Amino acid sequence: MHFLFYFGLALACTGLVGIIAAIVMANSIRVRNQKREDAKSNLEKLIPLNYASLLVAVLGLCAMAVAVVLD
Repeated sequence: MHFLFYFGLALACTGLVGIIAAIVMANSIRVRNQKREDAKSNLEKLIPLNYASLLVAVLGLCAMAVAVVLD
């Protein structure tokens, strides 16, 4: 079960990196002086990245929990 735990850890870390990347990108969009519509359009493009990163992180945490329970 150590493999499952470390696989889940890798997934959780990958998801966390994706979430941090989405935050950094959103902050850079917010800081730039853009029209409100352009900024909103650019921020909406980050939603799939944010959701995918969150999903990967949750799947990693679930895999880690399963590995702990089964071990």
